Amino acid sequence: MKKEIDEKDHLPYNSRQVPARPTNRPPVSNRRAFVERPPAKNPPPNKLALYSLAFLVLGLAVLVAGWISISGPKENAGPESSSAESSASPTSSLQEVIASSITSTESIDPAEVIAAWLQDNPDDNTEELLRLLENNPDALSYICNYPEKKGTLLDCTLTQEDLKVEEGRLLPLFMQWDDRWGYSDYGGYLFGTNACGPTTLSMVAVQLMGDTSFTPRTVADFAEEWGYVSPGGGSDWVLMSEGAEILGLTVEEISPDESWVRSEIEAGHPVVCIMGPGHFTTGGHYIVICGIDGDKFLINDCNSYTRTNQSWDFDTFKDEIRNLWTFSYDG
Repeated sequence: MKKEIDEKDHLPYNSRQVPARPTNRPPVSNRRAFVERPPAKNPPPNKLALYSLAFLVLGLAVLVAGWISISGPKENAGPESSSAESSASPTSSLQEVIASSITSTESIDPAEVIAAWLQDNPDDNTEELLRLLENNPDALSYICNYPEKKGTLLDCTLTQEDLKVEEGRLLPLFMQWDDRWGYSDYGGYLFGTNACGPTTLSMVAVQLMGDTSFTPRTVADFAEEWGYVSPGGGSDWVLMSEGAEILGLTVEEISPDESWVRSEIEAGHPVVCIMGPGHFTTGGHYIVICGIDGDKFLINDCNSYTRTNQSWDFDTFKDEIRNLWTFSYDG
């Protein structure tokens, strides 16, 4: 049962007291872990070649600019020459490099320039960001701002725009790489590439319980407190069962049967799926089925606007489903 949302009755996310984990709670040894992410790997040879080519072009531009400034007439060397050389330098910020590539007469894909910059300035999240860039162009802006915003956490209060539910859907859409929380930490990993579990459960809790304090960041804090973060990143399956029940939701594990899923959606119960490799992920990823469009289904994918805006035949992704949970609220 859906409860009407009244924002004035709710605390901001940083004042929310998520349920505390009892100190005597035994460890859960039989958890079914979140589908492991694929091991770090280098980009395919053809992509690596493109990245190298992009950097080669930028490098040549720097060399040519330097040669001109040295060998050319002194009276022609001025502030404009220095500015052009600085903007093309490999040590420039990612935004400066992208701006240089966009204004260049060469035909350079900004995504390739971003990938090359990330490889030249690696950190613990480089491999994940490269995979995100390769598989999800929707996140281009998030990745572009990563060097400057890494580790930041903004006010996570949900707005009226966040809470809008499109016609035919049961839930609003939240994105795991939202600027407000996407650059923060989730269990030692980057929220924007690992927190699909808390973000998905947040959509369910906010709408069904009518409580806007259950933001993605709040649910992530709860998952960390209760030990639902998987050792390799991502979230344990029990976040969707035990964890959701602790938050106050009623949860039922169901089978990947199309008619069963359809009946749950018609009853107003969103269905969360943990997906294996296929249309939604190369490793593991949570999505939520939250609507019906004729003989197809509507999903909220917190990692992709593109996939969210599609209608899906159940048979298209059925074999990629690892488990399903349906949610309701009786409060």
